[in-house]
Amino acid sequence: MIKVLADQNLYKLADFLPNEVEISFYNPNESIPDLGNYDAWLIRTVTRVNPETVPQIPSGLKFIGTGSSGNDHVDIDYLKKKGVHFVDAKGCNANAVAEYVATSLLLLKDDIPNLIEMKIGIIGVGAVGQKSDQLLKKLGFETVLFDPPREQRESGFKSASQEEVLGCDVLTFHVPLTISGNNKTYHWLNEDKLMSTTFSVIVNAARGGVIDEQAVFKAKSEERIKHLVIDVWEGEPDFNAEFANECFIATPHIAGYSEQAKLNASRIICEELCDYFDLPKIKNGYKVRTQIPEITFHSSLASILMSVHPITDYDKKLRSLVNSPDKIARFRNLRTNHPFRNEYSQISLDKDLLALHPDLVKLGIS
Repeated sequence: MIKVLADQNLYKLADFLPNEVEISFYNPNESIPDLGNYDAWLIRTVTRVNPETVPQIPSGLKFIGTGSSGNDHVDIDYLKKKGVHFVDAKGCNANAVAEYVATSLLLLKDDIPNLIEMKIGIIGVGAVGQKSDQLLKKLGFETVLFDPPREQRESGFKSASQEEVLGCDVLTFHVPLTISGNNKTYHWLNEDKLMSTTFSVIVNAARGGVIDEQAVFKAKSEERIKHLVIDVWEGEPDFNAEFANECFIATPHIAGYSEQAKLNASRIICEELCDYFDLPKIKNGYKVRTQIPEITFHSSLASILMSVHPITDYDKKLRSLVNSPDKIARFRNLRTNHPFRNEYSQISLDKDLLALHPDLVKLGIS
């Protein structure tokens, strides 16, 4: 019997584990529990794993998996030294994040009438960046792809130059947070890069710290940036309320939160666990019920999007936390307790309504 300790908020996790696994759950908002009796530990981004947070790793703990696309909350080298196998769920939420980016830009079309004519610089062209590129192109946007590390890894990929991407009207970030090295992403968008250019929109749905919030705040106040769409924050969950107030859209790290993405994450790490311990995999063919919202024919594109995607609902709720004395706890609760949305492929609307708003079809609504 393989004993597994898991974050209680990993979505439907137990449904992806075979009978050979004994699973126990813990609350990630409390202290890290005793790991001594477990073979594997399954976490989320809210749990940091490094020599300071977990100074003693029991010899019996052989596997750690995170139900997230990113892994900057884990010191992977530390785990290697301790003989622990680590996996993440890379790509699990790529489509959900791409939809978040596309939705936020479509909501800006009324404020920026010539938005469709603007170039969008995509910084980081992994799973999420690629999905964003594909979806934005479907909507008619011209994209510029910037990912020097990928160009170094893959002979078939050509990255735009830094000068080319900084010449775009819109930037959207899809990189991991790396603090050091030749391609570090920490404060990639900083005062130096902002001094000589202007942007219509900056979108950060990657990691807090990829943009220098202080420098971006200054550029926004000086009208060198017109609009901000921010889903991730430096110091998160203790986000900068003053910075949030400057945003067109401000959300609590939920760009990748969809029913489909969460199921993908649990499935991926459970399959990796089964491979590692040589256990049978569970074939779980979840079918998410199609959502058919009631929308009137006089509805604008923006109002339809706000009906089928909770981006503005999250924005409203985040802003309600700004002056709250328990804003950190409420930020965590907002991420954890808000119902997951359906991705656009699971949404169905009247065909005449789709004919009136062809962008909805391009998003994947049928």
